[in-house]
Amino acid sequence: MRCAYPRLPGLVTRSNRRWKRVHVCAMAAVDKAKNKAQAAKGKVKEEAGRATGDDSLRAKGRSDRVKGNVKQAGEKVKDAFRH
Repeated sequence: MRCAYPRLPGLVTRSNRRWKRVHVCAMAAVDKAKNKAQAAKGKVKEEAGRATGDDSLRAKGRSDRVKGNVKQAGEKVKDAFRH
């Protein structure tokens, strides 16, 4: 599959006993960063809710953290099929 976005210069991987350079789509890197940011934001919300005793904020933070982690797992699965 071709990527419509700019490619990042290569990660070097080994496949079929030869080293090759793999280009990563810049959009995939942006998605990964957004997912990590969502998980981190959720962690902050969760801790803030815990510190203030606000159960609603704590639940929202936990929800954001879990969503970010699930999206990260999805990106890892996509990467496994890409390479």
